[in-house]
Amino acid sequence: MSSPVHDVTVDEVFARRFGALLRDVRRERGMRIRHLADGALPARSLRAAEAGTLVLAPVTVTQLAMRYGVELGGLLDRRTPAAVIGDGTLWLGDVIVGFVPGDEWSLLQGYLDAVRSVRSIAHDALVGLRRDDIDVLAGQLQLPARAVIDHLGVFMGASEDERRAMVSLYLAHASVIGCTSSN
Repeated sequence: MSSPVHDVTVDEVFARRFGALLRDVRRERGMRIRHLADGALPARSLRAAEAGTLVLAPVTVTQLAMRYGVELGGLLDRRTPAAVIGDGTLWLGDVIVGFVPGDEWSLLQGYLDAVRSVRSIAHDALVGLRRDDIDVLAGQLQLPARAVIDHLGVFMGASEDERRAMVSLYLAHASVIGCTSSN
């Protein structure tokens, strides 16, 4: 059926693509929003989801996918994990970023810049971090993964509670580690 919640990276582009998919599936199956609505997901929320304007948490994406009977696999970005070359090169998908070898802050900031570039995310936005990337960065820096997540969270401007939540997701073996900003 649908992919697990932790496999979903939620951003505005995803929300629009996901909303269009939900709308198309509903129309294709001849369903009406009022037939899909209930107390947990009322009609106004379903309309907003289809319009791509509902603020989505990964759990909401999974609930909507199950409600509409859609598969998330085709919407999820698939790419190989980040690769770090000791001479100061970070590869992230099609993006190559330089960093100062031996400077963990330079590598982590380069990683965030690359993620934002790949996903077209604003510089001040919190981004979902891929577990595979965290593992690569932790190995390169010889730091525990939770320290890498905490440092990246600080760079993103995440609160202490948000950083703790991100570490908890990692410890729960989530594929994507993220949180939504309360701003």
